Amino acid sequence: CHYWGKTQHFLLPALDATRVSPQTSELIRVLERKFANYAKDQFFKGGGGEGGWVDSTLSQNLEKISDQAWLKIVTSKKVTESDRGKFIQAGQDRVITTSIPQFALSLTQITNRYPERFGRLALKFPHDVDPRYVSAILEGLRKIEPDEKMPKSEKPTWQAGSIQIVEAVLEKYGADGEQDTALLFCQLVEKRADESWSDKSISRLLHYARNHPDPEPGKLNIHSDSDEVTVNVLFVNAAYCVRGAAAIAISRLLWEHNDRLEQVR
Repeated sequence: CHYWGKTQHFLLPALDATRVSPQTSELIRVLERKFANYAKDQFFKGGGGEGGWVDSTLSQNLEKISDQAWLKIVTSKKVTESDRGKFIQAGQDRVITTSIPQFALSLTQITNRYPERFGRLALKFPHDVDPRYVSAILEGLRKIEPDEKMPKSEKPTWQAGSIQIVEAVLEKYGADGEQDTALLFCQLVEKRADESWSDKSISRLLHYARNHPDPEPGKLNIHSDSDEVTVNVLFVNAAYCVRGAAAIAISRLLWEHNDRLEQVR
């Protein structure tokens, strides 16, 4: 793409020849030489853009990666926060790259297919593992039905991760109440409210509902385009914060187990 010259090539010759300077006349001749062999249809092409998918370098071999290999991946210091623009073209509309966010997405994809296996694997992660890898596992454990993208051959035998594994993962990583993990915990209880959650998990849910610092007093999690805060904006904010998600989970829990009313009152 030419940075300069196309527009001038058309406009300058349109000026009155008696009113242009010698420098402009010379520039017209330069531009005529520059674009002498330039295809005419190129002048009428506007700027364009291209789109596509960004995927992780693990995506093509997820089924082949062993548990031991996953442990090395999630603890590797070579995998960084950013891919630093180092893309590898893997198709006409797809590039692959290496970064913690992309690897976490791959981990969610494979956990969706084998939730019990990867729930057990999460119990072997070190305590200082990047929280996004834990969130990826919890995201997969939230599934109660086979993922739409799962191979059809796997769907008949697919099973959700056991509630025991879910609680064990939450017990290991959710005690500090980190916002993303706490939010996923509340969403897990809501999604799987018909399960027999332990009293310890219910106590944690109640603690989050009463004491979690998300949302901060006087602040919104989700901002509207307007300075005016409507009822709808407040409603959306209530649903997408830890205390709000905990309240929703409690309501769903009571719908499935009305015998827990006294416990959560």
